[in-house]
Order: sequence, then structure tokens, then C-alpha cells
Amino acid sequence: MYGYRDVRDFYDYVCVADKILKIRVTTFALSAVDDQVAGDAFVPRKQAQAPDSCICIATTDFGAHCAHMTGRLLPKSWYPLPCMEFVEFL
Repeated sequence: MYGYRDVRDFYDYVCVADKILKIRVTTFALSAVDDQVAGDAFVPRKQAQAPDSCICIATTDFGAHCAHMTGRLLPKSWYPLPCMEFVEFL
């Protein structure tokens, strides 16, 4: 389906863990431990910590999948703060 031999072929193609060291531009990634889709077990820490890695991965305890919300009455996304801290660090 869609040009892939099977589901394993698809996962091998879309998985970034084995491709991280090919990224040559400094990149920041934010992940949440409680992500229901790609939980903490899928964060490629080993690859990101390699000596020639250009990746910085930050993880939070909460944030779910693509949300990273804060506030009870008027929730808003808080992910811009760590992103800007990373840019300022550079």
C-alpha cells in the first residue's frame, strides 16, 4: 500500500531514530513523557547524545501529543518558551 512492501517497511522509512545523525543543521525537538502516540520510550536519546549529533531533545513530564498546554481557565501553549530559550542559547 502506498508503495511500501508492508507495515515494517513503512515504519523503517518514517522512523527518524536511525536518520538523526544525518541531520547537519542544529535542531531542537520537544517531546512529552505522557505522549500517547510517541511516548518516552521512542525518544532517540542515544542518537541525540552522539558526539557528532546536531540534535537537542527536551522532554517534559506532561504535554500529551502536540499540545504542551498550560493554564486551567484559559489554556495556552507553553512550548514557545523552551524553543526561544534554545534559540537564545545558540
